Amino acid sequence: MGKATLGFAGGPAVVFRIDPESIEWNFEVITSVTETIGGRVIQVIGSRLEDMTVTGSFGQDHSTPRGESWRQAEAFLAMIQQIMDFQAADATNQARMHPPAVFTYPAKNWRFNVYVKDLSDADTPGASVVLTPGKFNQRYQLTLFIVQDSSTALVVAGQSNGVIDKQAATAIDAYMARISDGIGWKFSQYAGLANSTQLNNDIAAELALNPHAYDLPTGTGAAGTGTSAGSGGATPVDASENAFISAMLADLGAPATTANVSSMASWIQHETTWPPVASNNPMNSTLQMPGSTTFNSAGVQNYPDAKTGATANAQTIANGLYPNILKALRAGTGICGGGFADEFSKWSNGGYTSVC
Repeated sequence: MGKATLGFAGGPAVVFRIDPESIEWNFEVITSVTETIGGRVIQVIGSRLEDMTVTGSFGQDHSTPRGESWRQAEAFLAMIQQIMDFQAADATNQARMHPPAVFTYPAKNWRFNVYVKDLSDADTPGASVVLTPGKFNQRYQLTLFIVQDSSTALVVAGQSNGVIDKQAATAIDAYMARISDGIGWKFSQYAGLANSTQLNNDIAAELALNPHAYDLPTGTGAAGTGTSAGSGGATPVDASENAFISAMLADLGAPATTANVSSMASWIQHETTWPPVASNNPMNSTLQMPGSTTFNSAGVQNYPDAKTGATANAQTIANGLYPNILKALRAGTGICGGGFADEFSKWSNGGYTSVC
């Protein structure tokens, strides 16, 4: 026995003999994209609800001698036509819009105000009912324009109740997660920083707006008391190395947990000693920065001060070539253990595949 209904209180209405096989609707996230000197800014304005598609079958009703599926399809079509006529009763009165029909599905606690847009044979789109010899089960596809969600027994999303608000929030959250994870973006010579000149221009513009953008944090307190180092990790040699690692993690948007700090100290030991041989460059980055000079034939840079070096090393880690390392650091779990072999090999040009 079906429970889904469609129609008007005091007007034409239909109870589905068999509940729909599927009820689907989608959201499009509406955004505004602005190109700025520091990069692309994506603003989520809202979401647009698309039509609801209800698909199902009529089956055979053996409780009546006239229960053939094709007869049920014709009767359903006649009732949908009455609902469509009823919803368009005020079409000639531009000052008034007739109230929409109500589609309910108690099994999911769904209640939507809708307008009927289309009824098609699910097997033959574009035709309402197609009668074919030997076809024992007629199927339908009903398209509804959702005006408003009136569900009341659903999880609160924002300031209102209902599946529309909840689904819209889910769609927006999923979109934000995709762009945050960089899906659809790959670092190459065609995407990202093209050269050091562009980077220097961006940094100069940022410093003009915020002269302290690259300052090291004051004090040399403990590295943090977060996740443990797990499979290993070194202790920073002194306060200056600890401060450098903390500043680098801050530039990466990563917490200074024990696991992050100790594993970064281990990574530094795979590249150099402390203080580093190349000035203020313990990771041996080749990224050119304002005031940097070339240290060796591989292009490793000497940086003029610790804050420039921390920024350069962080930007190199975050350049898109080391996504698993970056993700682990931002999660605070450190980079000891497996899962990073390819990225460490890429960083070291095959010199090592782990740091702990």
